[in-house]
Amino acid sequence: MKKVITFLLLIVFVKTYSQDTPTRLNLNQCIEIAIKNNLTVQRSAIESESARLSWQQARYNMLPSINANISHGLNKGRSIDPLTNTYVNREATYASPSLNTS
Repeated sequence: MKKVITFLLLIVFVKTYSQDTPTRLNLNQCIEIAIKNNLTVQRSAIESESARLSWQQARYNMLPSINANISHGLNKGRSIDPLTNTYVNREATYASPSLNTS
């Protein structure tokens, strides 16, 4: 019996403790909450930001583009010299620069 009474008191305490006290809102606060949670207003803000970013990207697309690339390599190895028919150690280096604009 003691456990049942303790359990009931615990339920009553938890239930009353978990309830928030109601807050009174004035008209301006209600309007602010409604605007903040309105999906149409949120969608409009997202579309406005998307349009701004599209306009900014269109401006950047008008700027020229410059790309530069440099490649360098080294080959070492043995090959047969066709004149003397002997092995020759060879070393070959190469470089390939490029510049592209548009």
